[in-house]
This record gives sequence, structure tokens and C-alpha cells, in this order.
Amino acid sequence: MREAVDGVDAIEKAKKTKPDLILLDLAMPRLNGAEAAAVLKNEMPQTPVILFTLTEPRVDTLCAAIDIDFISKVDGMSKLLERVDALLPPSPRTKGQRSARAKFEAESLRSILGEMADGTFSANS
Repeated sequence: MREAVDGVDAIEKAKKTKPDLILLDLAMPRLNGAEAAAVLKNEMPQTPVILFTLTEPRVDTLCAAIDIDFISKVDGMSKLLERVDALLPPSPRTKGQRSARAKFEAESLRSILGEMADGTFSANS
């Protein structure tokens, strides 16, 4: 799991690390999450992208146009985690059981997402 300080940083890190899934907030400096997502979907079309943000007018229409998922922070973490689980099926090597690393990453993701949901997340912290 990687964190980015802004949309440009998110694009650069995604290109280098080739993640299984990309999670972006709409409110990002330099390039917002939707702009970064459009670039990433163009350059990495097989990688799922989720825009997790507060509901804004026409965001869901924009996400559909650039073929990314949209989850509102209002809908909560459970909906986001449900979508992440759907996009990232369990690894065959774990045979349905999570590895220690997967458990750690899931807890880290939950922590970051919780901070994103309540507005306390800072990529610089």
C-alpha cells in the first residue's frame, strides 16, 4: 500500500508500483482525484480505480464516463470495503484465508479510510 501527497504523486507512484487497486479522494492538490483517475485509467486500463469522496454534484456521472468506481463517504466504510473485496478476489495461494500481510494491509487501509472519512487524514503525517 502506498500513499500519495497529491494527484501527480499518485500517478507517478502507481506507474512505478503497478498496484492491484487504486483508491483516490476527489480533494487532492495539483490534480484532483478525478483528473488523476482519468490519467491512470488511460495508462493502466486494467487496474481498478475507486474514487472515495463526499458526494458532489455529478461526480457519479463523471466516474461512469471515465470507467471508475465511485463510493461516497456518506455510504461509509462498509460499502467501500465491500467493493474492494469484489475487485480484489482472494489470492489462490492463501486458499481463502488471509495472510498476516493481507490482514495488516487491511487494517492499515481501514485506518486510512477512517481518517479519510472523518477528514483527519493527511498524506504528510
